[in-house]
Order: sequence, then structure tokens, then C-alpha cells
Amino acid sequence: MLVRTELVALAVGCCAAMLFMFGGAWEFTVAQQAASSTVEAKRQLTAQERRGRAIYLRGESWAGREIIPAIGELEVPASTMNCAGCHGRKGEGKTEGGVSAGNLTWANLTKSYGHTHPNGRKHGPFTESSFIMAVVNGVDVDQNRLAAAMPRYRMAPEDMADLIAYLKRIEWDQDPGLSAQSIEIGVPLPTTGPLADVGAAMKEVLGAYFQELNSRGGIYNRKINLHFTAGGDGGLNATFAGARYLSRQGQAFAFVSGLSAGVDSDMASVASEEEVPFIGPATLLPQTVKPPNRYVFYLISSPVTITARRS
Repeated sequence: MLVRTELVALAVGCCAAMLFMFGGAWEFTVAQQAASSTVEAKRQLTAQERRGRAIYLRGESWAGREIIPAIGELEVPASTMNCAGCHGRKGEGKTEGGVSAGNLTWANLTKSYGHTHPNGRKHGPFTESSFIMAVVNGVDVDQNRLAAAMPRYRMAPEDMADLIAYLKRIEWDQDPGLSAQSIEIGVPLPTTGPLADVGAAMKEVLGAYFQELNSRGGIYNRKINLHFTAGGDGGLNATFAGARYLSRQGQAFAFVSGLSAGVDSDMASVASEEEVPFIGPATLLPQTVKPPNRYVFYLISSPVTITARRS
């Protein structure tokens, strides 16, 4: 009974932490997404587009291939000079420190009448091949040199193709499970097996918590919809298979609380492959892989960790 009570309390604590961590980002993201094309926005990213997003946002090749940016003779890690850092998360372009990084949306790059830049440089519309030349060699369509602040990138043709595929989609790319009316949250809880009672208790508390939150206007006047992912036989493994399915349907902005005890590797796999955060999963042995999984957030130390720190 004590463990069950502690886990229920953990569920509520995780929910509150999640609201603090993501509340402001939700309002900003929804405002951006309101202007998106409805049809294009509803389409989920293809596998190639998702690989391109990893390159654009983080400078990471899903295949583990090297991506090397260079400014002059200086080569730096791609993670420190990713595209989004200068051109904006949606490719909208931005100016910082007197240096302007252009709009990288494909519609802008390929507009028929070409481009005139603030420094007077002019050139025609880009094609895929001329875009590659710009990224690799630092010259535009008309062979003008790009700004010195623009790195030259060395990357595999496959990764370049992935990046271009994402740029053709970037302005319509939306966070899943998010609309002007609601925020869709997944909760992985088993309904069978030795943890079924704990899952039932957590479901009851989480349901009551968010029902009360929604009665007060939700988050920025958006209703929180919970999706409990007990699939198949209702056990923990089936639960995370259900979580993967929910993610691929674009119906989960994040997963909150839930149980991952014994199947933490399954949870980590879903989190990283689907790029959906798991906030505060309840487990006895949090994964401590290196580098850390950027999509899994353990909010409370495990009993093993606490014991080790006290000894």
C-alpha cells in the first residue's frame, strides 16, 4: 500500500512539473501553428523528412555519418552549428549581431523572381543542385560568394537529400498532439500483470487531476486530453507498443508519468525514435546511458540511486 501511495503521489508531482516545463512553449507553438496550411499540416513527416529534421535542428545524421561545418579553416561539431541556430526553428530566417541568415523554406528559396539580399547580392531561384552547391561550396545560383559567417558543410549525399526533403516541408511541420483547442497527452499504464493495481490507482489520480485542471480553463484555455496506452494484452510491453502507435498517429504531444519499470529500454526506444518526450516515468532503475536520451526526463531519483548517494 505504501508503494502504491508513493507512486500515485509521484504521478501528480510529474504532472505539475510537466506543466511548468512546457506551458510557455505550448502557447508559443500553437500561435505559430495557427497560420499553417490545414491539409499539409495534418500529414505526418515521412521517414526521410524526419531524418532531415534531425540534421536541421541538431546537426545529427540518423545513420551516424559525419556532418562537418567549417568556417574558413576551422572545423567545428555540427551540433554547435546546426541550421536552426541561425535560420530559425521553422526556417524563417533571422538577424543576430548584425548578421542576417536567410529564409530557408523551400517556397522562398525557389521563388521564380529570385532574391535580392540586404547587402545588395542578387541571384536567381535555387534548385536542389544549386542549393547543394551553396551548402557545400558557399556560392549562390549566380556564383556569388555567400556571407563569411555561413559555414561550408561536408556531408554525405544521403544526408543532404534528407535535409532538402525536410526544407520542402519545414514551414508546415507541427508538433504532434497540439491544436488551438487541446493538448493531447499520453500516459503509459498497464492494465494486467503485477503492476495493474498501481496502474489503476495512477489512472484514477491523473484523471481527477486533469479533470480539475480542465475545469479551471486547462492550459492557456486548452483542454488536456489524456490517452492511456494499454494495448494488446494490457501488460507493460504492450503498453509501450500502444505508446508508439499513438505517437505515429500524431496524437501525443508528450507522455506524462506512467510506469516504465522493467521496460525502460522499450520506453527509451519509443522516445528517441518517435521524438516525443516522456516526462517523469515511474521506475526503479532509470536508464543512465551516455549520451543521455534527450527525450526522457526522470524527475525523481530511483531507490537505488538514493541508497547509493546516502552510502
